[in-house]
Formats: sequence, C-alpha cells, structure tokens
Amino acid sequence: MGTAPVVHCYCSRFALQKGGIRRWEGQRRAVEHTHEKSFLGNVMAAISAVTTGTRFVVRIIESVICNTYNCNCIFLKQELQRWAKQLRLSFISDSSFWKWFKWCKPAIEKVYHHHQQKILEVARSKSAGTEGPHLAADGAFDSQGYSALIGKVALVDLETSLVLHTEVLHRSETNGSSSQIEEEGLRRLLRWLSADGWKVASITTDRNRSFPALLDEMKKEIGNVPHFWDGWHLVKWFGNNLRKEARHKDCAPLSVWYENLKTHKWKSIEVGNGERIRHFFNTCLKHVQDVYA
Repeated sequence: MGTAPVVHCYCSRFALQKGGIRRWEGQRRAVEHTHEKSFLGNVMAAISAVTTGTRFVVRIIESVICNTYNCNCIFLKQELQRWAKQLRLSFISDSSFWKWFKWCKPAIEKVYHHHQQKILEVARSKSAGTEGPHLAADGAFDSQGYSALIGKVALVDLETSLVLHTEVLHRSETNGSSSQIEEEGLRRLLRWLSADGWKVASITTDRNRSFPALLDEMKKEIGNVPHFWDGWHLVKWFGNNLRKEARHKDCAPLSVWYENLKTHKWKSIEVGNGERIRHFFNTCLKHVQDVYA
C-alpha cells in the first residue's frame, strides 16, 4: 500500500480463530491510534517531496477551462510516479500526495513568512542610513520560448544576495500572454515594496523592453527608481552588436578584438559603478585603433 509492504498469509493454526488469514505490515502507522489508516512511510514520502521542492509533476500538458467549476483544469503528467514505476517501486498515489500537500501548506506558509521577516530585517539593517537597497529582479518559466504557462519573478537584494520576495503567475493572469508574465510579476513586486514602505535606490533587470515603460508608469507609486541592465545581458547585447558590425567591410578587424572587448566590458562592469562603466570601457578605444600613447 504505497511505500508500505503489506502481506496477507494463511496460517492453519489460526484458522479456527481468525479464518486462517494473518496480516503483516512492514511499516508502522503515522500515529499510534487504532483508527489511523496512513502508513508513516507514505506520509514521509509526500512531506519530503513537498518540503524539498521535488516536483510531483514533470510538466503541464494542457490547460482548459472547466465550465462546471468555472476554473482552469490542468492535466498533469506524474514525475515521481514515473520514477517509481521505472524502478518497479510501489509509491503513493496522486490523491495521497495532494492530500498531504494541502495539509502541509499552512505549515509551509508559516515557516516561509517567518524566514522572510528575518530576511527583510537583515536587508533593512544593511540599507539603513542610505537611499535604500539596490535590488535585482528576474523571471523563470516552466518552459522556454513564448509558450510558458507558469512564471516566477524573484526580487533580490544585491548587498546581501537574499531573496526578499517572489511572485508566481499563471498565464491566465496576463490575458493568456506568456510574454507579459515577467512584466506583471515585476509590477506586483514593486507594489509590494511600496506597500511595505521600502525606498529603492536602484533596480537591475534583464533587457526586457517593457520594464522602462513600467517604471515610468509607476513613478507615482514608487518614485524615480534608476534602472540598470544586469552585466550578463549587457555583455551579450554588446557582443551581438559587435559581431554584427564586424561583418561590414570596413569593420572586419573588429572580429579580432571580439573576445578581448567582451572581457574588457566585464572588467569595466566589475570596477565601474553605473555611469562610470562607460568611461572605464572607453579606455580601450585607442587600443583598437593601435594607438597606445
């Protein structure tokens, strides 16, 4: 039964007393009570999967509107069950997992909020006496491209490298548009900051073109927040443009400098600070022209 081995055997000695059938269970019950039905191993398997973030589902096959209950019905493909089946290992059912997931949720939320308050206290103490924390936001999705169904946007304090808050969104919350999930997630994060009384010194994101317009739209709520690109996306954008320019006839020598210029860009980001990055980087322009004086 699930992860618990249960054996029924016939014993002639007890045939007259109990019909000859004896029952042996390889696990004890979750609670020492005569009416307890759940085996401890089944409970621990479900709780371990929930608390460690192990996905019980491998992917979402499709999402359809259920008119009966007026909600989205999601058809799921089981991951842990497939793993257990491959090993020929008896495992818990879908209903058992989701039952314990539902019961674990209040405890998880309580612990999560407790840890979050500690993290916020650390971040506030680090930014005390300054114009506010320097933050970064980025999104992650359940699939690549523009077909994502679920996305998560996280907000990180760059001084402490601690995650302050996350927002998880379903595509239905953005009118069915996967490309707007990250934008809507950032909007909610900024509103959460405003509601919690945070003043933001700057925010760093990827090169999503909708972010500058979003920050401009929310100036009344969050004030004028300086916006920066993160180094990885900046160097990638710079490298792509450099490679494109090197294809022109008069700019072919740039291809020789391609990797060195990208490295120099990284070094400029490491030692620079905002607008100073361009001044550090521009020191290479003379070298490209073979001028060293």
